[in-house]
Amino acid sequence: MEESNNVKLSEREIVGAYSVDRNGHYIDGENFLSNLKYLKVPNSLNNINLNAGEYDDGGESYDPMERLNFMTDYIKQNSTKFVKNERIDADFVCFRGGLKNIMSSPYLENDWIVKAVKLKETIYFILELKGYENKNDISKSFGFKFESYMVASKPYLEPPGASLPVYKREEFCVLMSRKVDDYKILFGAEIDGVNSKSVIGTLDELKTSNLIEIKLRKYKEGPNKLDANRSIEWWCQSCIASVDIIHVGIHDQGVIKNLETLQTKKLQHKYSPWSRSECIKQLKKLLTYIKDKMEEIDDPKIGLSFEWKGKSKEFADIKVIEGFLPLKYIEFINKLKPNKEL
Repeated sequence: MEESNNVKLSEREIVGAYSVDRNGHYIDGENFLSNLKYLKVPNSLNNINLNAGEYDDGGESYDPMERLNFMTDYIKQNSTKFVKNERIDADFVCFRGGLKNIMSSPYLENDWIVKAVKLKETIYFILELKGYENKNDISKSFGFKFESYMVASKPYLEPPGASLPVYKREEFCVLMSRKVDDYKILFGAEIDGVNSKSVIGTLDELKTSNLIEIKLRKYKEGPNKLDANRSIEWWCQSCIASVDIIHVGIHDQGVIKNLETLQTKKLQHKYSPWSRSECIKQLKKLLTYIKDKMEEIDDPKIGLSFEWKGKSKEFADIKVIEGFLPLKYIEFINKLKPNKEL
């Protein structure tokens, strides 16, 4: 349990996982670990050139609506894990990226929109960054390619590097549960890999594994410090999922110059000024705002959108929108019976 100026953040709990294949298809069941990767830090930086190799451009890698739909598929297929008193046992269901952007909003000036619906007292939301579609495609492709030099499909294999195409729609997602004070959040997090010398074969083994993040940043002459904004984003993303270690590649026009290992808990002390307490308090504050505004909404076929202005640090506009949860999921939840085991 962590407490930041009286806002309590409970321990993170892993409650599920699934994979997404190169074509963007959801994988559960006995093959749910098929896209789990294992950290293999290279012994040499020679020949790590992110300009080399093929890059599959078959669709966007980050679609908030699609990711939420995958989460609802998992919840529906594994409902006994999540049902309590005829509803999903969570106040909010979302993806980690949304939580990260809310937590970092006291310091960053990103504009974004939260779209939310409510079904049986649980609020489902996605967060869309405004201007994300203009992000440099080369920078994105470098990030995917760097991962192919850092992780392997099995702990006894070597990373493929440039020998195989990079499929940006492939991912491994872990479902996590965490409380912010009394708010229980069920969220999905795309995970780059685990640091394990043995093959993980069950969800219980995954729960005790060391999750890792892989990041990339540009090389700079002189004091080569991580800028404060990026340190905030990386801390928020890793903190909420309890990822302790971030492996960073430093590149110059796609050529890796150095590797560094960062401890999440030391990011604030090393790259001030910002406050982790403010990030956690902001999460509680904005979740409360969204929950209060959704109080009168009782139809999952309609919802609200909240437009956040990064410079003024406020919601500038709230609009009624069409609901976005799959109809089959709504029907499934509405038919739920109590699960007394939870």
